[in-house]
Amino acid sequence: MITDDDCLLMLNTIKEKGIDTTKIEEELTSRGPTKKVIKFIRDNDDLDIYNFYKKLRKSYNDKRSKLYVNIVKEDFSDVDNIPTTMASYVLQSLLYSKQANDETMFLEQSRYNDCCECLLEYGKSGDLVPCIRLLQIIKQEIKALEEIE
Repeated sequence: MITDDDCLLMLNTIKEKGIDTTKIEEELTSRGPTKKVIKFIRDNDDLDIYNFYKKLRKSYNDKRSKLYVNIVKEDFSDVDNIPTTMASYVLQSLLYSKQANDETMFLEQSRYNDCCECLLEYGKSGDLVPCIRLLQIIKQEIKALEEIE
């Protein structure tokens, strides 16, 4: 989840490189973090969450990990895989955060804390509904970032 504040911080970094961000800042303030804003940021600077999802997809394509496909598959009817998918996602996002430009921002964008809370709730009550809902949101965010290409 890329927030308005995240975009402003990243646009300031881009502005410090000497790139004009005036029009994109206007778009951001009037419409929020649209595809146009995210694409501009990604084209002019590293977007850690995009690179993370790209890394997950590459690991799947190289047949090293099924995490990407477990998140983006059409339904979550195989409930046995949901807790392990969520836990794997948490681990991968934590590992990736060490190489991110802004570790805190990346962990927020990857919904690290939300995932941990869902897993904690699952551990206490056995309720998978929060995990399923969050995985659906993550799936939508992955698809949205992939559309920008």
